[in-house]
Amino acid sequence: MFPTRRSRRFVSKGGKGARHGSGGFRAGVDLTWRLDDIKRALWAHFGVGRSAEILELHRRRPGLITPYTLDYAQHGAEAAARVDAATGRALELAVQEQLDRVLARYDALVLPTVGATSFAAGEGYVGTKLVVDGGELDHFSDASLTPAFNICSAHPVVAVPSGRAWHGVPTGVQVVAGRWADTTAFRVAAAIERGARAGCAGHRRPVVA
Repeated sequence: MFPTRRSRRFVSKGGKGARHGSGGFRAGVDLTWRLDDIKRALWAHFGVGRSAEILELHRRRPGLITPYTLDYAQHGAEAAARVDAATGRALELAVQEQLDRVLARYDALVLPTVGATSFAAGEGYVGTKLVVDGGELDHFSDASLTPAFNICSAHPVVAVPSGRAWHGVPTGVQVVAGRWADTTAFRVAAAIERGARAGCAGHRRPVVA
């Protein structure tokens, strides 16, 4: 479904029915989202909204917009020309309904924010193809596990530190709660952060060249 490095896949199947240290109940769940549907909904969502405004600002003030943001705006504008507002809204609703069904049974989802182990500092990935698990991605956003929740904007999302990788680089996860359940999202995120701090005690910091 989504391109994800094996080392970044959320380990949940082995933890089904298990209680973790903070007393919560953990279970593995499956969302039947397809990456192509998420991408179509994302580009339509962005295209109908801010793309024209960003492109007009770039026309009036060249160099002000970062390549990353400009690339998003251009993709969004192209998508808006192909996908009408009604179709885009239908795609968004389909994504939201699947998430609602899962969060009707669970308080929150915990998953990585990005399917890659790391991004090179200073690289915008507009002209450079990103490779994940040996496969070259069509667009750098394909490695991100956040766009679906940009679409499902009624669901609060908190990005929180989750520890450090084997080479000392900080890692993080995102906590997604039900519609308007901001308090739940913050409580789960706080529990994860407390556990991450305890687990990283005495851990070496990454070396910055």
